[in-house]
Amino acid sequence: MKIDRVVLRIVPLRLRERFEVSSGAWQDRKIFLVTVHDGDRVGWGECVAAEDPSYSYETTETAWHLIRDFLAPLVVGRAFDDPAAVAEAMEGVRGHPMARAAIEMAAWD
Repeated sequence: MKIDRVVLRIVPLRLRERFEVSSGAWQDRKIFLVTVHDGDRVGWGECVAAEDPSYSYETTETAWHLIRDFLAPLVVGRAFDDPAAVAEAMEGVRGHPMARAAIEMAAWD
């Protein structure tokens, strides 16, 4: 596969039921979707980071920044033998597993 481009989207979503944990409760979420394009083929991935850093240091905003400015440039324009090679191309970026997983999921899709 040769990744032509990576597209980032934030989709607002109202949850069917209020989601509650010890650190807070949510009725609305911002779902962060990533698409990886290879010619006419498109793979979808989701970054599961929350809007605030109460669960993890990663947030939708920090993941957006990491993907746009660091991770996407590592994979766009490159050819890969398989999706595992996409993950290997991003190994130089320390941490941020949710942002990296979003691109890897899209590559596997």
